[in-house]
Amino acid sequence: MADRTDPDEQDGTEALAPDCEELRARHEHFVRIMAHDVRNPLQVILLQAERLQRLLPEPESRERRAADVIAVAVRQLDALIRQRVREARGEEEHPEDGAGAARGR
Repeated sequence: MADRTDPDEQDGTEALAPDCEELRARHEHFVRIMAHDVRNPLQVILLQAERLQRLLPEPESRERRAADVIAVAVRQLDALIRQRVREARGEEEHPEDGAGAARGR
């Protein structure tokens, strides 16, 4: 057995630390770029759904309900994307991004 009392000896894990940090940074960067690329078209969809909601005065019409469903779904996706970005950064969930925000409340 090797003598493990020598502080200059490494078991190999310390040598991997820079690689792990670089991989984590690359992952975070990828997630942020992907989030940006996905959120932009989602915002366009949300704006158009909200426009339809304003233009369709009858809240019980089929078209208005469809606009409402689209708006809620986009908000859910946006909340999910924000959550994944925070996870990639190692941050905790924010209350405003929880289930209430995902349901459009």
